[in-house]
This record gives sequence, structure tokens and C-alpha cells, in this order.
Amino acid sequence: MDLRKLWGVLFVAGLLFYVHGGSALAQEEKSTEEETVISEEMAAGATTVQETPDEMTEEESEVEEAVEDMEEAEETAEMDEVEEEMEAVDSAVSKSQISENLQSVSVDLESMSASIRNLRDQRKKKKGDEGNPLKEAYTKFKENFDELKAVSGTLTENFGRMTAGMEKTFTDWQTALDAMGSEKIKASGQKQRDRSMEAYENFKQGMTETESDLTALLGELGDVVSFLSFSLNQEGVSDISGSLRDAATRADAIKKNIDGTLKGTIDKLPDSMPGQ
Repeated sequence: MDLRKLWGVLFVAGLLFYVHGGSALAQEEKSTEEETVISEEMAAGATTVQETPDEMTEEESEVEEAVEDMEEAEETAEMDEVEEEMEAVDSAVSKSQISENLQSVSVDLESMSASIRNLRDQRKKKKGDEGNPLKEAYTKFKENFDELKAVSGTLTENFGRMTAGMEKTFTDWQTALDAMGSEKIKASGQKQRDRSMEAYENFKQGMTETESDLTALLGELGDVVSFLSFSLNQEGVSDISGSLRDAATRADAIKKNIDGTLKGTIDKLPDSMPGQ
């Protein structure tokens, strides 16, 4: 065979092998790529399916936590309510305590009235060998004023606490009466409650007026203290002589009301009070 023909045959054969072989290799690579894509898709699908239970579990956990928070909030609210009721009972003031407070105010009002009159009388006196009676009178006046202010504040605070306790007492009393089956016993109990309620309302009204009178008196006496702290002399006392006289008169009137009306009505209040 001619050498040229031999090279031609070999070239054609090589060309055919390259074409067919490359096509097969390309097809094989394509198939491999498709298989890889399919595998990745299947893996992603598996991951998605596998993650779904986890996501559901997370949602369930959030719901459970929300429910637990709600239950905890309800329990806390109930505990707070119970604690408030217990504090209300513990902070209630008995009528005997109020009676003692009224007695203290009454005693201090008497001392206050005496020191006011003594201070007013100093407008005609001057310094002598026995010292400075005006300054001594003012010092005693201010001591009585501070003491009266303190005991009046205690009375006001305890009266507020007593009022809260009494309101609860009358509410519980009425609830117990409404639950009674015997009309006869219920009628007797209702009469007792109404009588005590009337005494309580009278006492509360009297206390409210007394608090108002004490507040006005303490306000004016405080002005006297401020005035005399800069004008402690006979002329200064003379200038406010009328105010001192009126203050002493009001102090006497408040004491009389406490010793009479208030002490009389408080004795008629029920003894079955919270905290007593």
C-alpha cells in the first residue's frame, strides 16, 4: 500500500475514534452531572423533611412557654391579691387604738390651749431677774405645737386604716346575714348591723370634721411659730393677740368634741374588726 494512503486511513480512523469517543465521554460526564444534581436535590429534600419536625418542635415550645407564662402570671396575680387582703387585715386598727389616739390629741389640745394663753399673757411682761419669760413661753408653745402635730398625724393615719377595716367588717357582716336561712335570726342580726353602721357613720362624720378642724388649727399655729421666730417681743405678741385668743378657743372646742361626741360614738362600734 502506498504510504500516503496508509497515513490517510490512519488519520480517518483516528478522527472517527475521537468523534465517537468524545461524544461518549461527554454523555458520561453529562449523566454524572445529572446524577449529582439529582442527588443534591434529594439531599435537600431530605434535609427539608428532616428539618420540619424540628421547626414544629420549636413552635410547640413557644406555645408551651406562652401558656406557662400565662399560668405564672395568673398565679402571681392571685398571690398578689391574697397578699393585699392579708396586708389590709394586718394593717387594720382597732377602736381601742383610735380611742387612745383621741385621748392623746385631747391631752395635747389642753396643753396647747394653756401654752397659747400663757404666750399671749407675755405681751405685758418684760425681762426680769428671773430670765426671759417670753422666750420660755414661746419655747413651751412650740414644743406643744410639735407634739400636737405629731399625735394628730398619727390619729389621721390610724383613722384611715380603721376605716378600711370597718368597711370590710360591715361587708362581711352583710354577706353572712344574706346567707342565713332563719329569717328570725337574720332580722335580729340585721338590726344589730344597722345600729352599728349608724354609729360608725356618725363617728366617721365626727372624725372627718375633727380632722378638718385640727388641720386648720395646726395651720394657723404654724404661722404663729413662723411669725414669732422673727418677732419674739412684746410688740409682736400684741400684734397677733387676737389670733392667739381665737386659736385657744378653737383648741378648747375641738377637745370638747373629742371628749364628748367622738368618744361616745366609738364605744358603739362593733368589736369584731379585722386585726383586733
